[in-house]
Amino acid sequence: MLLVATPVPAETVVIRAGAKAAPDLDAPDYIQQIKYLIRSAATGATPPGYDVSIIQDGKEACPVKECSLTVVRRLTGRNFMVTEYLLINPTKESRTYYEDLFSRPGVRAIAIEQHEVKPGGITRLFRIDEVTP
Repeated sequence: MLLVATPVPAETVVIRAGAKAAPDLDAPDYIQQIKYLIRSAATGATPPGYDVSIIQDGKEACPVKECSLTVVRRLTGRNFMVTEYLLINPTKESRTYYEDLFSRPGVRAIAIEQHEVKPGGITRLFRIDEVTP
């Protein structure tokens, strides 16, 4: 399942569904909960029931060679983990990054603050993963 909220890149939300993609029974609506988590992470808020971890030296391998990913912060709850990254364009050309480049099994949503990143520029990427018990 691929849902696109609006054609405005900063408001695009990609939600992946799988066999275990059932919504949290405590949540009023699965999609609303995902959007709330991304919005909370983007504003620096910690949602109720989530623990926040500030990550030092959180370099991660980027799925495409024209970027650099650094984990900055992680919010961990009972069902979901929200990870905030700095997405850096190390090239000498502007690059456009799309959410589907950063998908992997267990990912429920990805949001990129600015899709078009100038040379040497930085934007934020938010990824929501399902927490497996």
